[in-house]
Amino acid sequence: MNNGFQRITPQIATVLEALLNAPNCSAYGWTLTADTRVGGSTVYRILARCEEAGLASSRWTESSGQRFRRVYQLTPSGAEWVQMLLDDRKARKALRI
Repeated sequence: MNNGFQRITPQIATVLEALLNAPNCSAYGWTLTADTRVGGSTVYRILARCEEAGLASSRWTESSGQRFRRVYQLTPSGAEWVQMLLDDRKARKALRI
């Protein structure tokens, strides 16, 4: 699977991990920005790449008359890939210690 990234930076791993750990593997972009402390433009760029690669999908929602917000969700194959990525990163980190 083409994951849409030439290399995985710590920011990418942080955002993907937050999305994987979110309820139903879905979250608003702004929530991911607040939870990860990664800049908004960086988070949205990561999410766009995930969508282009088929790792995530998004949809617009409206709640209680509030403005429309975009919800991002990992696809089943995307969630599997992110989990493998995180497991690999943890294994590599353990080898360096």
